[in-house]
Amino acid sequence: MKKTEELVVITKTYDLILWSCNHTSRFPRQHRFVLAERLERNLYDLLETLIRAKYQRERASLLEAANLKLEILRFQVRLAKDLHGIRGRSSVFWPPLRFIYSNASFSNDSKRGTRSDA
Repeated sequence: MKKTEELVVITKTYDLILWSCNHTSRFPRQHRFVLAERLERNLYDLLETLIRAKYQRERASLLEAANLKLEILRFQVRLAKDLHGIRGRSSVFWPPLRFIYSNASFSNDSKRGTRSDA
């Protein structure tokens, strides 16, 4: 990997944060200050965890934490969609949301400590 090249999972998480910042302000008022805030906080936490894992040799615990955060985000995005915080095409067709809904996970190869974002 080139020094200027970023991991796909970090790029997609970053893109999802940008999307979220533009959409959570439009959540219904009763959900904007709880669900939207938690969703954004978990996205920031996920990004920070992934960046930490990128630079650590022993990353298994960080990748497990990222997996847990991703699972929480899946439910929060689904809840936001069901409560009409995320409307229409943006909840289904926007690529970073497909990443959250996909079977993406972060695993640790016990021999090499590599990560996957399949």
